[in-house]
Amino acid sequence: MEGLGDSTLITQMDAIGIDLSGPCWKAAHLKKSLLGITPVKHFSLEGEIPERLEALHAYMKRHRLGPQSIALAYPARDCLVKVLSLPSAERRALSGMLGYEIERHLPTEAQLWRWSHPVIKTEGAASAVMLTAVKADEADAVAASFESAGLRPALVISGQGALAKAARCSGFLPAGALSAIATSRNGWFSLDFLKDGLLVYSSQSPLAMACREIGFALSFVKELPAAFIVIDEDGSEDAAEAIADEARGFCGAVKVFGPVPALSRAFGAALMAFENRADGESLLARDNGAALRGKVLGAAAAVMLAVFCAGAFVTVNDALTVRKIEREIALLGDGRIKAQALARELDSITTDLKALDEMKGTSSPGFLDMLRRLTELTPEDTYLTGLEYGRETISVDGVSSKASGLFMKLSRSGLAEDIRYDGPVVRGQDGRERFRIRFKPSGGQGNADNRLGS
Repeated sequence: MEGLGDSTLITQMDAIGIDLSGPCWKAAHLKKSLLGITPVKHFSLEGEIPERLEALHAYMKRHRLGPQSIALAYPARDCLVKVLSLPSAERRALSGMLGYEIERHLPTEAQLWRWSHPVIKTEGAASAVMLTAVKADEADAVAASFESAGLRPALVISGQGALAKAARCSGFLPAGALSAIATSRNGWFSLDFLKDGLLVYSSQSPLAMACREIGFALSFVKELPAAFIVIDEDGSEDAAEAIADEARGFCGAVKVFGPVPALSRAFGAALMAFENRADGESLLARDNGAALRGKVLGAAAAVMLAVFCAGAFVTVNDALTVRKIEREIALLGDGRIKAQALARELDSITTDLKALDEMKGTSSPGFLDMLRRLTELTPEDTYLTGLEYGRETISVDGVSSKASGLFMKLSRSGLAEDIRYDGPVVRGQDGRERFRIRFKPSGGQGNADNRLGS
């Protein structure tokens, strides 16, 4: 296919956003001028993938657009999304922080994923960061298909992030209040709750499970939305009305629309292309710091494995551990950002070791005892992918067909108190929910033993 090349009129005032979900791609071409942003055309790209790319290439050549005028919105149901609160810092420092804790937010090894971390809000000493991850092989295949057609997307973001951007600019959502956007397309249902532009909950499920998902989402956000928008993207009017009827049971401001170009993922992706996006905001292939992280975490993993296996009967030599990590730091050179990130990792590990030693007493369950009890409580359709045992709280990451199952068992066990979800519960394409639950050990060991079977 003939490339667009440098001979075309490459204007940074045009952008095409493309929603990659569904049997056909939805595209929005926007133009930016001194008078503002105006839509040029909304169109669909149909057929096999090569046919869609050929049609897109022809459109861009006809309008004399450069090959990097494209922003892609990745299918929401294939994205893992979580909003994190981190200390305010420059972008490179935030990248360093995330580079050392990314493993605990992903169900498998970090090198198997492409991830981004746009800062969506900064307030005082804290920044809200939307961590988004997609499987690396799938993301690389998408990028390769565009590059084979002579197209180089400038930005690849999640469908959730693109829709949130469009919603913030649409004027449909009340300021300062919780709002919900439900979309139905090709048998799939997507539900996003936003507050002050922040994504606080996101799920994707088969359309038949829409009403159940709405009820579950409300139990998670613990707040009634001031506005509930239902968007029927493919003309399934009966399904849209059923969703709206369910929403009217708790929200008076329910609106049902057909396809709304200005409130679409394609439109949001194009809007984001106009902004000065940094590398940390795109899902394009790049080194996510795995090599740097591995040098230090190799030593850290060995230490934590010893703690997992030894329990209360083996004393961990904290001083030896610290010296080992300090040697790893010395091998990495004296770069300021790297050194700061490694120092934070060292402090975190030292704190964890001290906390584990303190928790070996009789006032609360020891680590191995807590691990045994959690294993007994975990429903058969649930498996845990991570466990963070802190000084006062415990966090568990997992995947389940119904995340509320473990939540309810913890509530009834007597083992935990102040139980809450730590971030959005996200439903994947396989129908399983990825969750993170945080709680405080209650010390009620007797009650927990009596109630494990409940």
